[in-house]
Amino acid sequence: MQPVFNRPQQNHKKNSRWLVRQSNNFYAPMRLFCFPYSGGSATLYKSWQAHLPISWEVIGIEPPGRGCRLMEPAHKHMDSLINELVDEISELLDVPFAFFGHSNGALVAFELARELQRRCLPIPKLVMLSAKNAPHIEQQEGIHKLPKEALIERLKQYNGTPEILWENEELMDLVLPSIRADFSVGETYECKADLLLEQKVVVFSGDSDPFVDVHRLNEWQQYTTSVPDINLLKGDHFYFNYDLQQLTRHIGHHLDMITI
Repeated sequence: MQPVFNRPQQNHKKNSRWLVRQSNNFYAPMRLFCFPYSGGSATLYKSWQAHLPISWEVIGIEPPGRGCRLMEPAHKHMDSLINELVDEISELLDVPFAFFGHSNGALVAFELARELQRRCLPIPKLVMLSAKNAPHIEQQEGIHKLPKEALIERLKQYNGTPEILWENEELMDLVLPSIRADFSVGETYECKADLLLEQKVVVFSGDSDPFVDVHRLNEWQQYTTSVPDINLLKGDHFYFNYDLQQLTRHIGHHLDMITI
């Protein structure tokens, strides 16, 4: 049986399509917001609640253009994405919270945390960034402009998409626009040097990720007031697909360090 928390029920006005909540843990006193990779959806985090401390409610972010919002146009630029996210998430920042983002989702989580800080809104107690180089490190550019077949071949290199997707032409045509848009968000993003993150930053990466320079992960320190905690886990870009508990044990440890 799950413990009953004493926090009273909050009267949140919005039933946001952006936020996929775990209904069995609404009254947890803290919240973990999880941001998906390019083309990914909130379903990536559906099973995480069972692996993390019960005091945390896991909320998956569902941007337009994927999952139950597949037919909605996806954002192509960071500024518009962040501005809408701030509006959608603001009512759920009434308790201590943390961010986790994977790949392109790490960049979104990072910039959202900065924008909350700019606007003097509540900021996360912890920002966890997975499978992403620091913004100033040169990234491969132009993926969002590749022809269809070249884009598909590029995506296969990430080793994170079910084979059934490549075999379904109609499904590929449905999801490729949002994948292009997500890569556009990252590839057109310019990180403004206007502030440093004031919260603790934890960085995760697979030790054999071909798209992350694991020897330069400590350069995230240029964007925070403290030294990032670097965690190298066994695997490639989607290292948690092979051993989810390897990651959730580390996340749970860092979340347990946060008190209400």
